[in-house]
Amino acid sequence: MLADDPTIDRAVPAGAAPEAPQDEPRAARHGLRLLVGGALALAALSLLAPSSPTYDPWAWIVWGREIAHLDLVTTTGPSWKPLPVLFTTVFSVFGEAAPSLWLVVARAGAIAAVAIAYLLGRVLGAGRLGAAVAAIALATAPWWTVNGWLGNSEGLLVACVLGACLAHLHGHRRLAFALAVAAGLLRPEAWPFLGLYGLWLFWRQREERAAVAAGLLLLPLLWLVPEQLGSGDLLRASSRAQTDLTPGSAGRADQPALEILRDFWALLPLGVWVGVFVAVGVAIAARRRRRVPWPVIALAVLAATWVGLVAFMASRGYSGNQRYLVAPGAIVLVLAGVGAAAVLRVLPRSLQPLVALGVLAAFALTGTLDSIDAVPETRAQSRLTGDLEGAVERAGGTRRLRSCGPLVTEPLLVPQVAWRFGVHLQEVFYASTPGPDAAVMRAQVSPQLRPYPPASRYEGLPQRMLADAPRWEIVVVGRCAG
Repeated sequence: MLADDPTIDRAVPAGAAPEAPQDEPRAARHGLRLLVGGALALAALSLLAPSSPTYDPWAWIVWGREIAHLDLVTTTGPSWKPLPVLFTTVFSVFGEAAPSLWLVVARAGAIAAVAIAYLLGRVLGAGRLGAAVAAIALATAPWWTVNGWLGNSEGLLVACVLGACLAHLHGHRRLAFALAVAAGLLRPEAWPFLGLYGLWLFWRQREERAAVAAGLLLLPLLWLVPEQLGSGDLLRASSRAQTDLTPGSAGRADQPALEILRDFWALLPLGVWVGVFVAVGVAIAARRRRRVPWPVIALAVLAATWVGLVAFMASRGYSGNQRYLVAPGAIVLVLAGVGAAAVLRVLPRSLQPLVALGVLAAFALTGTLDSIDAVPETRAQSRLTGDLEGAVERAGGTRRLRSCGPLVTEPLLVPQVAWRFGVHLQEVFYASTPGPDAAVMRAQVSPQLRPYPPASRYEGLPQRMLADAPRWEIVVVGRCAG
């Protein structure tokens, strides 16, 4: 089964374009179309299940609508993220379908990333087994399932990062740089790597200099200008990331950098780390041979540096959420696949098929069981959208509720309510309101939590419940309750 697998020594050296037949560009474009088309089709099918974005994606969807109407306001909400808002601005043309369209893109990115992890593993010499280990471990990781299902951008980020590495190793430098730019429009940790690669490409290939300059110019243009227009503060996203830390994030720890390292270690199973150490060890030992698998070493350095950047930023007051470590985590999974293949090759040939099946089954079963634990909360969040729409209609519609005073809801659902009512994020409150009148959308965001805001907040004021849905209660306070 594994006799024809490539060995680690056959990995394509980083920085050297592999020799290929002249029709490879056409085959590469065809393969890329198949990959993107297949991922989009599967993502679209996933909408048959209850689906809804989570906090950050809802804000991007609201901002996309505001840009389309030349009315962008970013004074509140999550940190600005250019690439998702480029998509949601286009999707706003389709009205109520915009959230679903974004989910298709986000989930397609997560699906494509799994396939790219497999392809990159093969190029690095992991063979079919090692590449499958990397892909299965990624696809079944609970943090991967949750982020992909709820529309976060980590799937797209990993697809861009791994895709850039794969394109570079195949000699497609322009595609690699374009994907690196896309990654830079998703996470600031990608900027140093993008800058170094852009400088290298600028120096090595004259014909790409205009494209490199344009790509690097996009970073400040798309990160800073919209924030200046929407909030009057070029660095609002940076300030927000430092002042509004998520409970439980590494930025709140006594030693943030150390907490980041713990989070990264806990992100992946122990077997993955063993595979990584084997892969890097084999790569270092190969220095005595003529062809060193530099891509393996380069990817290990990239992952370690990325984690170091997150740790440094957390020590400087940024949140350091664990999902910021997803990109280096995916790289580590690919390296673990290379290590798994290296271990397998030292076993007797008769044992290889049995051990290979055991490794694949172990990774698939462990990841699937962990992902199942995240299903109830993910399902509850996914059903909030449909329940809100029905509750608002039973309460008399958006116009009636807006006439009753400021809108109030649970903090994490502010962007979702803003989308439903067609208002800016700062027009939806969660802590206090400017007066006694309010239209309160009390939500239960998970089965373990009570509806929020609590009724006691408005004790002593006239209240009347207009709708009581499975996960929403809509109550008017003040003049509309009379």
